[in-house]
Amino acid sequence: FLLVTCGPVLYLVARSFFPHGGSFSLEAYARIFGASEEASARRQTLWHSLELGLLVVAATLLVGVPFGFLVARTDLRFRRVYEALVVVPLLLPPYLAGIAWIQIQPMHGLPAILFILSSALFPVVALLSARAFRDVDAHVEDAARMAGEPRALLRLTLPLARGGNVGG
Repeated sequence: FLLVTCGPVLYLVARSFFPHGGSFSLEAYARIFGASEEASARRQTLWHSLELGLLVVAATLLVGVPFGFLVARTDLRFRRVYEALVVVPLLLPPYLAGIAWIQIQPMHGLPAILFILSSALFPVVALLSARAFRDVDAHVEDAARMAGEPRALLRLTLPLARGGNVGG
C-alpha cells in the first residue's frame, strides 16, 4: 500500500534533485526558496495551496464526522437513505460540481473553492466515520453512558472511532 501510494511521490522528490536527468542539483528548490521575487510568488502559491488543503480537511471533518455519527449511532429517520445519498457527490467530478454550484449561486474566491471541494469530499470522511462508529461496541458504550451521555461520547465513542475519522 505504501509503495503504491507514496512511491510515485518519493520518485518525484528524488527526481527533483536531478533536473533534466543530469547531475545532482538544488536548482528546483532555489526557484522556490530563493530570494528572488519569482521565488516569493511561488512560495505564496505554495502557502495558499497548503492553507486551502487544511481548510478543506477541517470543513470535511466538521461535516463528515457528525454525519457519520448520525447515520451510524442514532435512530434518525431515513438514515439509510441519507447514507446511500451521501455517495452521490463522489460520483461527480469536483469541477462539474463547481460549475453547477456557480450556476445556482454565483460564488468567487476562497469561500467558493472551500465550499465546492468540501462538499465534493466530505462523503469520504462521512462514510469512514460511519463505519468507525458502527465498530464501537454498543455494550461498552451503554456502560459508559452511566457517567452521562456527553461524557460517554467525548471519552469513549469519539476516541474509539478516531481511526476512521483520521483515516477520512
